[in-house]
Amino acid sequence: MTLFDRVFGGNDYNYARTVAAIDAAIAQHGEAEPVAFPATAYNLPCYYSITGKKINNLGELKAAMENDIKPMMTRNPRLQDAFDSGVASALCAEFLEVLKYIGGNNPYEEPEMGHLTDAFVRNLGLPLVTGDIPGVAVIIGGAETPEETVALAKSYQAQGLLVTVTGEGIKHLADAGMKTGEGVRVCPLGYEMQSVIHVVSVALRAALIFGNITPGD
Repeated sequence: MTLFDRVFGGNDYNYARTVAAIDAAIAQHGEAEPVAFPATAYNLPCYYSITGKKINNLGELKAAMENDIKPMMTRNPRLQDAFDSGVASALCAEFLEVLKYIGGNNPYEEPEMGHLTDAFVRNLGLPLVTGDIPGVAVIIGGAETPEETVALAKSYQAQGLLVTVTGEGIKHLADAGMKTGEGVRVCPLGYEMQSVIHVVSVALRAALIFGNITPGD
């Protein structure tokens, strides 16, 4: 199996499960049901940053899959095609995450943070843009032992990085009693891999808010 096969296969899988999840949500709530992450002016920040369009309801979310996501899924064995498929998968992750918030649901419980608000972005976004926070570390899953996960998180924290954590690493930090949250710049996003999209959302909104990018460019 080539790298292209893995990228394209993963993209196909994510697309199919996102379509199924949206169809299930429409069957339950109807196409007019509003969709948006809470406490953000951008509804779905990653999608808005990339396309320049805002999604307001489930019907528009379904249409975006066919009109915007599917065209990114070209299958030529070239780097650009692989990159575009990665973007498509990332947007699928955002769509799956926003479905969790339908009806004002709060799907994450401490220590998980899930979606990070515009206020969070304004507090930490400027230091990210200026380089006062030199970068973002993403810990996907946990190390072999909780102690190793904690040591890794603390090493990034000591470098001034914004540290984000998904999967088993969240439990490792909690079991060790390590303080997390915005104040210490260690953010447990969620146990599912797709929750990593929330840190991508932070980076894109920081660029939008402080004028580094124009939506849709």
